[in-house]
Amino acid sequence: MYSAKVVAKSGNTVNFRATMNGRILAAVPVGTIVEILSEPNQWWREVKYNGKLGYMMTEFLQKVETAATTTSTVDKTALK
Repeated sequence: MYSAKVVAKSGNTVNFRATMNGRILAAVPVGTIVEILSEPNQWWREVKYNGKLGYMMTEFLQKVETAATTTSTVDKTALK
């Protein structure tokens, strides 16, 4: 779906869980880019991190712009 950067107001890591409110699979360092796969509700995002699927709380994820999500304008007169 899109990429997001892991953020936190305090601490150096954010929990990556097997299920919403479930077992912690990893402590993801702040600044890490993860792939958001789905948005099951307003509090949680399904995430892919290090090849594993799990969940992170929305408040710790900040959407990042990538080449795939940005558009560029082409001067069509230059192509003639």
